[in-house]
Amino acid sequence: MKKAVILICLLACSMGSEAQEKISLKNLDFSKVWQEYGTVITEDDTIKLHAPSVAKIRLDGEAERFQTQVSIFSTDIGNDDASLLV
Repeated sequence: MKKAVILICLLACSMGSEAQEKISLKNLDFSKVWQEYGTVITEDDTIKLHAPSVAKIRLDGEAERFQTQVSIFSTDIGNDDASLLV
């Protein structure tokens, strides 16, 4: 009887203890991201895009949670900016 109770407890505990899988951005393919100019830059867990841009991530119904944060940085670049000269 004790063995049956212990077995049931172990099974109940193991059902909720499935490991979460965190997928790093460096493991994803960003070659299909569209942006008006430039290329996508990935650093650690950051994607750097130019606006306007479109990035879609296929979850295939496999994800229970998808979490992201967005930061927007505005920059003023003048026509005389030397970094833009070719």
